[in-house]
Amino acid sequence: MKKTLYLLGSIILILCCISCEDTNDKETLVDDHLSHLLTSLETIYQDDEQILKMTSEQLKVHGSLQELQTNIQTYVETTDNLDFLFIAKDDDYIIYPELEEEYYTPSDMPWYRQAIINNGLYMSPTYIDFYTNQAVYTMSLAVYDGQDLLGVIGLDRSFPPDLFDFKDQADFDYEICVISHSNTYVYHTEPHNIGEKASESIADGWESKSAQTDFGWSIEIRYKKDN
Repeated sequence: MKKTLYLLGSIILILCCISCEDTNDKETLVDDHLSHLLTSLETIYQDDEQILKMTSEQLKVHGSLQELQTNIQTYVETTDNLDFLFIAKDDDYIIYPELEEEYYTPSDMPWYRQAIINNGLYMSPTYIDFYTNQAVYTMSLAVYDGQDLLGVIGLDRSFPPDLFDFKDQADFDYEICVISHSNTYVYHTEPHNIGEKASESIADGWESKSAQTDFGWSIEIRYKKDN
């Protein structure tokens, strides 16, 4: 009888140890991926800022939008997941890649108006782009010479296709969401949630780990504690 109880206790202890190891491995994987996402998103944001600032300096030198067509083409063709780059002054604009937009008026667009209101940088909520059908955001910058508006520079950026994947390392249920400073989903594992208000509720049996970017987005990985 004692031998049976001892054997049963040993089995339970082994199972508990295995469960603890699985939990630790899962948490380590989540922590590593969270760190990877944080670094990647902050790098993308810094790249976007740099592109806008360099283009603004070129605009100050040249003054004419048309003279910058080659510059914006180079930026788009040499930057991964930079979908469009554009510069506008009132309703005069250049864009790359070029679009067939007969009645496009930049001065009516939020990216144009908000950059002027902010007297500098503006970052839009994420949305599904009409042309690419990808989740994108727009970042724009109003450029001045003293009190005179030279133009507004904007870019559309999508996320690398595999940025949010665990690359087959995760054998457990999870979802990843990125939440903007306006509390909407910038990214969500379920695409229909993109652009919607973020929810703080977590399903029973799930846990969450999160991190905050320097520019105001939060990243959250929710995962099932025990599969």
